[in-house]
Amino acid sequence: MIGLLLSGAVLSSQESATQSIPARPIKPFPAPDIILHDEKHKEPKSGVQLQGGQLTIMSSVGTPTVMNALSFSADGNTLAAAKDFGRVVIWNVPGKKFLRALETGQGIVDAVAISPDGKTVATAGKGDQFSLKIWDVASGKILKELKNAQAPIGSLEYDDTGQSLVDVDNSGALRVFNSVGWEPTLTLNNIRASTMSQDRKTLVTVDEKELAMWTCSSWTKVHSSPVAKNALLLAAHTASDRLAEYQHKSMRIVRGSTGDVILERADFFPKNFTWRPTFANFNIDGTLLYASMDGRLWLWNTEQNQACSTSQMYSGTGAVSPDDRWFAGAKDDSILSKERTDGVWIWETKHLAISCASN
Repeated sequence: MIGLLLSGAVLSSQESATQSIPARPIKPFPAPDIILHDEKHKEPKSGVQLQGGQLTIMSSVGTPTVMNALSFSADGNTLAAAKDFGRVVIWNVPGKKFLRALETGQGIVDAVAISPDGKTVATAGKGDQFSLKIWDVASGKILKELKNAQAPIGSLEYDDTGQSLVDVDNSGALRVFNSVGWEPTLTLNNIRASTMSQDRKTLVTVDEKELAMWTCSSWTKVHSSPVAKNALLLAAHTASDRLAEYQHKSMRIVRGSTGDVILERADFFPKNFTWRPTFANFNIDGTLLYASMDGRLWLWNTEQNQACSTSQMYSGTGAVSPDDRWFAGAKDDSILSKERTDGVWIWETKHLAISCASN
């Protein structure tokens, strides 16, 4: 916690210069460096069917190709994907190798988190009494099961040590579990948004009254400030005092200590956009923002005010490896598609940043 404890409303010279850079035209992403697929298996019947020109959607059934969440190990070598019908898939990324699939029994699996060492994976879904399950990656065996959530868990994140796991359910209840005894060390209610900082050493939460920072080493509050009206917290980079937020159909980079706007763009969203960004995270130095918005993956270079975007991915799922090596997004297909392109599309961030940089 360095930047977020600073006071004063004067922008630094670097931030002032950044704010004055005009927005550059949005560029396309290059082709992905890696594409990962689930192992061939008998897929359940999709709850979304198009027959005779009529679309039928069965509530709470799911679609076998959809990936709802992605999570990397700290070294970027292992990736897990949460799918519908209780399935979680795990790969070795550099080797492009399918490792195993977990049949969790949790229905639509909305949340997944791999421990930093890649040895365990946490899963949660809409079924099985909103259970939280911890699995051994090597054996595929369940290690721990907790069933005291009051609503489906929508988010799971480990801290940088792997000693704490944060879950947030759809009722706004946040719990921090110690990964040894699995007892809660912090419980919060009425949470509207939360995110780990890029280095996973600080948890940032937003409730109805304040934006708060919690150090993961002791789970004590180290900063609080009034909540910006109608702003949705997306990502945090504590070392550079930066937050990413969505407000009024625009993406903003703001100072965490003061709320001052550093950079803002409103051209990322179509006029008929009615949802919100579903994923965002900074790179290691806080100059790049990775995001998923409107079914597309985005990279925003905030030093050049240059943005890049994929074509339609039909998914809102993304993840950046903690070592800043990979940017991954789930790819699904349109109901009208005649061929399958579903899987996980992965870009090496170094190559992606060069391709997306201004000429």
